[in-house]
Amino acid sequence: MKRRPVCLVCLILMFCIWLMDLAGFARISGNPLPESVQLYIEKHPEAVICGEVQQYQATEYSLSAYLKHVCLIVGSEQIPIKNLRVFLKSNKEFPIGTTVKISGKLEEIPEPRNPGEFDSRQFYACQKIYYFMKNGAVLAWSSKYSRYGQFMQNLKSKIMQTLDIAAKEDAGIFEAMLLGEKDNLEDEVKIRYQMAGIIHILAISGLHISVLGIGFFDLLKRAGFGNVSAGMVVLSVLLQYGILTGESVSAMRAVGMFLVAVGARIAGRTYDLLTALAVSAVLLLLDAPANLYNSGFWLSFGAVAGLGVVAPVLAGCIRVENRLAASVMKTLVSSIAVQMTTFPIMLRIYGEISLAGFFLNLLVLPTVSVVLVSGIAAVAVGMASVSAAVYVVLPGRVLLFLYEKLCELAAGIPFCTWIAGSPKLWQCAGYYVLLFLGVEILGMSRGTVTWNGATGKRAGNHAFMQEEKNHGEGKGWLRKYQLLSGISGIMLILGMLSGLFSESHVLTVLVNKLSKKLNTPGTILAGVWLSSLIICVIGGQYVAVTIPAVAFKDVCDEMDINRAVLSRTLGDVGVMIAALIPWNAWVIGYGVVLGGITVNEFIPYTFLPMLCPIISMIHNFAGVGLFHKDDEIKYRPLWRR
Repeated sequence: MKRRPVCLVCLILMFCIWLMDLAGFARISGNPLPESVQLYIEKHPEAVICGEVQQYQATEYSLSAYLKHVCLIVGSEQIPIKNLRVFLKSNKEFPIGTTVKISGKLEEIPEPRNPGEFDSRQFYACQKIYYFMKNGAVLAWSSKYSRYGQFMQNLKSKIMQTLDIAAKEDAGIFEAMLLGEKDNLEDEVKIRYQMAGIIHILAISGLHISVLGIGFFDLLKRAGFGNVSAGMVVLSVLLQYGILTGESVSAMRAVGMFLVAVGARIAGRTYDLLTALAVSAVLLLLDAPANLYNSGFWLSFGAVAGLGVVAPVLAGCIRVENRLAASVMKTLVSSIAVQMTTFPIMLRIYGEISLAGFFLNLLVLPTVSVVLVSGIAAVAVGMASVSAAVYVVLPGRVLLFLYEKLCELAAGIPFCTWIAGSPKLWQCAGYYVLLFLGVEILGMSRGTVTWNGATGKRAGNHAFMQEEKNHGEGKGWLRKYQLLSGISGIMLILGMLSGLFSESHVLTVLVNKLSKKLNTPGTILAGVWLSSLIICVIGGQYVAVTIPAVAFKDVCDEMDINRAVLSRTLGDVGVMIAALIPWNAWVIGYGVVLGGITVNEFIPYTFLPMLCPIISMIHNFAGVGLFHKDDEIKYRPLWRR
């Protein structure tokens, strides 16, 4: 953090916003307007307002308009009430930027009434909208409007018309991916992609925006532009695109990161992914603190953090000489890293995880760029000839057809979706703390790591890191602790995926690689102990037993440790500790059978689950009951020993 003060500032800002929300500050998730204004609107819902038209949106029953710089008219006084969404009686559209005077009924955006219900208040708070106006009737409007705003609106409409003709039934998907416009996206498509675990491709890809921005920047440099002039041109283009897409979180995050990348080149400094990510987060949070609870905010930033932080560490454990194999492994590692970082967020939003999505993303992620490029090319060609755009967009439509078939195939697989419910915030926080520690320690075990997601000329490459030679490599117990923690971190991360890798040889390879430095049976069994404990807390009892057993069995054979000792250790930890975890299925079952008894009530009497892990650790390090591989273990009754 000393080398990245902006990251520290970002974390402090998030923490302060969270504390302010807990303290009841309405600016984060409530209504920030003065209480006097709120009280007046509550007593006088029939009101007259004025504001500037920002955009229109067609609904099932009426046309709605988004207004900015809205003022409540009370006599001769105008009281600012931020932005507003108005549901109009007529379908008459005014040019963007037109100042309109509207009368109607003001209603405060309600809070969710049921657990898991969509939080409309929080969603609109990110847009600084706190009231709806229903049955809006336009009383007056100005003749002046924003020519630039209307041009952007006409351009967006033209693009959507082109896609409607060229892409036909796939137009809704292209509009969602290119413009962030999901009004024409069918609900069946959303559900199908969500169940398959690839719904993220329907959002604007900020990563692709960054890469395209850097590519455009390099092209201008080769054309003779300087760093400053090329950066300003590309930045202005990306800003226009961000405005065109409705200033979505992913698009504005990409713009912010590109701004840092260009600034680094101009200043002759090295581009740092985490710093750029923190700058973008700070800017978005300062503009709208409610983004702290925006799912799109966390998904966008989490995915990039996974590509820039987790993926390099995992990739460092793999050495492949063949270029094709290296490319495949890069895609595999990137997919794993993104899903690791977004795992709790997806559960928090949807309450379920598509297990099939892990494998589908391996096929979808490398090809989604073709869909994006074909859509962009079709729009460009369609401005001159729509008939030609039909053929240009064809590669993207073919891939979308394949995606649909993959979704149908995934839907037919039993247990393709894991319904786990929404985790609590402290559980999500604990997950990321442990994930960070596991990745950090695993990186330390390989040497000092410099987290530069993009350096040199290709600032948009976030996938891999640079390693420096570790001159201060730890020795003795410290080195073993790092390696031991690295093993536990790997087991934790894979355990979070609920056993997806329980039959994979990847576990064994990784554990064998790290265990070469752990030359004592005690440290090996300590790795088993820690892995089983952490996975049991996060993933469940069965996973805590099966995953470490598969991963450590070969290591125990090499260290001349009897597998019965491995089994005993897993039983002492993974089985016994489950009785102390409130969200464990067994504990919930006990509570139901016993009439609502909670862990807090019976934990003072659970001596065995608390003592067994401790005794097991002492036994393993002291060598008590530590049998060799070829030892014949004869179990006799206690009274005969």
